[in-house]
Amino acid sequence: MSDIPTRAIRTRGSPEPTPSITNPENISTVSFPATSNVAKDARQAYADAAEQQLTAFVNTEIARLREAIHLGSGHEPTFYEVNEALCSYQDTNLALLALHNTAKVENVKAKEAFDDWFAGRYIEIRDRVNPRNLSAQKWYSQKEIEMMVRHEYADEYNKYNWDLIATEQQLAFLRRMLESWSSHQYVLTQLSKNLIAEMNGLGVDEALNKASESTNTN
Repeated sequence: MSDIPTRAIRTRGSPEPTPSITNPENISTVSFPATSNVAKDARQAYADAAEQQLTAFVNTEIARLREAIHLGSGHEPTFYEVNEALCSYQDTNLALLALHNTAKVENVKAKEAFDDWFAGRYIEIRDRVNPRNLSAQKWYSQKEIEMMVRHEYADEYNKYNWDLIATEQQLAFLRRMLESWSSHQYVLTQLSKNLIAEMNGLGVDEALNKASESTNTN
C-alpha cells in the first residue's frame, strides 16, 4: 500500500470528513494538536535561558561603561576629570567596537547554524510529502512544509531559534551602546569647552589655584 498522502474524497450523503493538518486544503484553517506539557516546558526553558544570558550580558556591559565614564561621583566635574575622560574616550570606544564586531560574528554563526539545520529538515519533509511521482497540483506549499518542520522538530527548532534571538539582541544592544557612547563624546566636549571658558574668565592666579585644588582633590 502506498504511503503517498492523498486527499479525502467525500461521496454524496457521506459525513463531512474530519479536517486534517496533512490536507493542504485545510492546513491554513486547522490548528495543530495541543503541544505536550513537556514540549512547552522545553520551549520555555530555551526562552528563559536566552533571557538570562542576555540580561547578564547587558548588566556586565553597562557596569563596564559606567566605570569608563568617571563622572558619576555626585559633584561638579573638574577640569582634570573631564580631561581624563576625553583622553580615555577612544580606548573605551575601541573596546565597544571590538565587542560589536564579535557580536556580529556570533550572530552570523547562529544564523548559519539555524539555516543549515532548517534546510536539512525542510528537504527531508518535502521529499516525504511531495514525492516525484505525485502531481505537482497536490504538492504541499513552502509555508505548509515550514509549519511541519516547526511542529515535528519543535525542540530542535526552539533551541536554534532562541540561540539566534539571543545573538540578535546582544548585537542590537551593543549598537545602542555605541550610539550612546558617541553622544557621550559630545557631552564631554561641551563640558571641556565650558571649563576652558570659565578658566579664561578667571585671572591667572585664580585659574592656577583652581587647577591646583582640582588636582589635590583627585
